Parts: sequence; C-alpha cells; structure tokens
Amino acid sequence: PEIEEALVGATVGQPVQVGNMTMTIEVIKRCVKPVLDDEFAKYLSDKFETMADLRADVHATLTKNRLLQLEEDKKEAAMNALIEANPLEVPEGLIMEQAQHMAANSFSRFPKDMAMQMWKMYGQSFIENAKPNAARLIKANLLVDAIAAEQGMVRDEKNAAEYFDKLISLVLERARIS
Repeated sequence: PEIEEALVGATVGQPVQVGNMTMTIEVIKRCVKPVLDDEFAKYLSDKFETMADLRADVHATLTKNRLLQLEEDKKEAAMNALIEANPLEVPEGLIMEQAQHMAANSFSRFPKDMAMQMWKMYGQSFIENAKPNAARLIKANLLVDAIAAEQGMVRDEKNAAEYFDKLISLVLERARIS
C-alpha cells in the first residue's frame, strides 16, 4: 500500500521516495482514468458536494472567462477602429523609446545577470519586434487622452474606476461613429 500510494500521480522519469528508498518510474503500463462521480468532485475540492456542482462550477468559470475575452476583444477592436479613423504620426524617437521599454520589460522576470546576457544577444531584435505595438500603444494613449481632455475628464484616485469606465464607453462610441 505504501508504494502504491507513493506512485499515485507519479510520471515517467520522476523519482519517488518510499521510506528510505528512491525509485524512478521508467514505464507506465496502464493509466486508470478516475470515475467522474460525486466522490471525484469531493476529492477535487471541498466546495463540491456532487459532480453536478463541479460541472456547474466549470461551466460558470468557462462562461465568465469567455465573456471577459469577448469584452476585451470588443475593446481591442474599438481601439483599432479609433486609431484607424484618426491617423497620426508618432515621432520615431518616441516609438523607439517605448519599444526599448517594452523589450527591456520582457527580460525583467529573469535574474539580472541572465537578463543582461539575453539583452546583449537578443535586445535589438526584441526592440524591432516591439516597434509596431509601441506605435499602436502611443497612438492609443494620445487618442484616449484627447478624448478625456475634450470631455473635461480628470482622473484621480477617488474616481479612477468611473473615469476608465466612461472613457471606454467614449472610445467604443467614437469607434462606432467613425
């Protein structure tokens, strides 16, 4: 029983400790799928009493995520339409500065020494690849700032959520009009 318990969930190549002995899984001959029943649902989480609870939770989570994605897609499309309807030139120096910032940010999750080595090797190509997104971001920010100024909107910590909600509505409205 102790060995069987230690092997549950183990994968090929993974060392498994049983007492004072270490074993490595070389092959899995048979994979037993769990029975999808109330016991399985309870095993996954204390918040599920039945398989129906689990299914309902999965359905609700997937639905929520899909709705959020659709909302993001709508905002993205509106911003693209706004940018397309209001062409403006952005100085190359500003684009380069933003692209450098975006490229450097890509390496920020690595240890400092590794990030510096990677920057030396790949930094220039990351900057070049970031330029289109940098230009788009700058244009979007300039247009959003212009809409906010035109509407007399001022953002402070107290009204930040309301400010952004109204701004998104205005951007969506402008994108539809254009």
